[in-house]
Amino acid sequence: SLNEKLTLNSNEFELFNCLGVMRYTLEEKVVKVDHMAPQAQSTAVDHDVGQTQSAVFYQYTIKHPNGSSMAQSSLYRLSHEEVNFTAFVNGAPTGHVIAAAKREGKWEGDAWRTCGKKPKGWNIEFPHEKGSELITVGTIQDLQVASAAMLTLMALREEHVGKDGLQHAGEASLYFSA
Repeated sequence: SLNEKLTLNSNEFELFNCLGVMRYTLEEKVVKVDHMAPQAQSTAVDHDVGQTQSAVFYQYTIKHPNGSSMAQSSLYRLSHEEVNFTAFVNGAPTGHVIAAAKREGKWEGDAWRTCGKKPKGWNIEFPHEKGSELITVGTIQDLQVASAAMLTLMALREEHVGKDGLQHAGEASLYFSA
């Protein structure tokens, strides 16, 4: 199961196994860039600066209960078609891709839930070669299974993104609970 953890400076979700033991924390980082071309994926790659606008990127990190990073998604912009998940060892990135996801179909928000002739959603693939960081298979402790949970969280969070590219889910309850 997945529970949102209330924090003042980040969006965090606790990921539990079937016995109710917390195995990982999924941290959502939001990065806003003031000037970027509409379809650009990185400021490191040349893009048309004549038609820039602000852009919002999301990045998800799987963290061990002790706080060390275990895996991380690439920076993801809502219009992107792909996102990769890479492993960390001893809190440092290895560059080893443990999962790669590609968007299927054209959709926004919660339209991936609707049935139609053309499929919509995310397809996730895992490399055939398993690195040493992928030692447990088929449980939530497996980083590939946790990456699939993180991809589902990413899709669910995308349902509540406003026109400004930022999350607004739960804001009303925050204002009324004060």
